[in-house]
Amino acid sequence: MHALILKPGREKSLKRRHPWVFSGAVAKVQGNPDAGDTVEIRSATGERLAIAAYSPKSQIVARVWDWKEVPIDQDFFHKRIAQAVAQRRVLLDQPDTGAMRLVHGESDGLPGVVADRYADTVVLQLTSAGAERWREVIADKLLEVSGASRIWERSDAEVRALARGRDVLDGFCYSGGFALNACAGGAKSVTAVDSSAEALALARSNAERNKLAPAEWLEGDVFQLLRRFRDQGRNFDLVVLDPPKFAPTAAHAAKAARAYKDINLLAFKLLRPGGLLVTFSCSGGVSADLFQKIVAGAALDAGVQAQIIERLGPGADHPVALNFPEGDYLKGLVCRVAGG
Repeated sequence: MHALILKPGREKSLKRRHPWVFSGAVAKVQGNPDAGDTVEIRSATGERLAIAAYSPKSQIVARVWDWKEVPIDQDFFHKRIAQAVAQRRVLLDQPDTGAMRLVHGESDGLPGVVADRYADTVVLQLTSAGAERWREVIADKLLEVSGASRIWERSDAEVRALARGRDVLDGFCYSGGFALNACAGGAKSVTAVDSSAEALALARSNAERNKLAPAEWLEGDVFQLLRRFRDQGRNFDLVVLDPPKFAPTAAHAAKAARAYKDINLLAFKLLRPGGLLVTFSCSGGVSADLFQKIVAGAALDAGVQAQIIERLGPGADHPVALNFPEGDYLKGLVCRVAGG
């Protein structure tokens, strides 16, 4: 088998069962592995540490499949996927729900594999060379284990109770999840913005399928549109911000912090007294503590007083392995502006 030999002392994280090997930790590569190939990870003294998928073009040069010398084959993926699905049936209060995350990457022992079930469809996202190499097997096993009839690869907070009777703004609305729930929950008005025309077309289609009250769907840069709303004097009772990942790693945290502060500052300025901000971050490089500090700074600069009335995070179908803190990237706050 091909092997990655680590530099002296760089095996410590693997011995703590962290599933990533960074390129800077590798002293040499034995053999000539291609992207996605299975490789052994060995210490500088030759100790076998793990079996991993090789990704030569990534900063994360290897992602661990297992800590034992096991064959990475169809049976391996069947067992891992079956275990992930079975655990959710035990953990969730409503195991027969039509929407559920089936596989959550490294936390389910399947790095680079994220699979969500919606009714009879599994949506699959593959984000690593190893996952890409086993695409067909992973897709087949997901269908076999879940019993779903189709799979769609996309490798690329309860709003209803909060929305009734309110003017709602959904920033970064994508296919309309929050906006549509606000419509269904009796919102007075819903304005949804996104930079993707394709996403907005999907959101409109979803609204039509569900026979929901019409919303205002606006295409454009969310930062610019919110500045325009501010300049126009528009106000809302509920603002939802669920932007894409601004900081994939801690190295990007400073730049991401500026973006998160900017967008939350604009949101606070658009809220009426007593209004609610439901704000999220899916950036692994921004911790929950840092995210709260960013939002607090945004409120201060906006000249408003706000309280956290609820903290939001992943459900039981998004488990986080204790040895992989990067899996705990989903975080959200429900903030209430004083007054009203």
